[in-house]
Amino acid sequence: ETFQLPAGADNQGIIGSVAKFSQDMTKAHPWMQLFAPFIRTPANIAYQTVERSPLGLLKTLALDSWKKEGKKGDYSDHLARALMGTTAMTVFWSLAKQGMITGSGPDDKEQRDNWRLTHEPNSVKIPGTDTWVSYDRMEPASALVKAAANLAEAKKERTHAGEVRKLAES
Repeated sequence: ETFQLPAGADNQGIIGSVAKFSQDMTKAHPWMQLFAPFIRTPANIAYQTVERSPLGLLKTLALDSWKKEGKKGDYSDHLARALMGTTAMTVFWSLAKQGMITGSGPDDKEQRDNWRLTHEPNSVKIPGTDTWVSYDRMEPASALVKAAANLAEAKKERTHAGEVRKLAES
């Protein structure tokens, strides 16, 4: 049942709305399944990622609907997820600044080629070795790691355009 909430369920906001619209369209027009065969799982992964990020924290703090409707348990669950995810992103960002976690790497082709001689994109370095292990396919956690590492790399490169591109890649 992991990542199998119905599209648009559980107050998923815009992600749920887009997923529900896409799912409805593929039901109404079966030929569209050729272009979008999987909707529910990717939408749920995106939703879970946002819920465990600083955006999820802002959303939880900004929306008083949980308090007003008497769903304090839901509110505390959402707040806990957002706080844990935001804290984890801070740790990942710190590790990326230390060179223990990588994001996508430099934008410049020459710099990227040189960087790839000693680094692997979207990977964690095993301490005391030159071995890198990819975290790329461990969703939704990898999206938080990737976002934090890409922001740390963009800050190092000192380009606003790089920050926006790297965050979008995550």
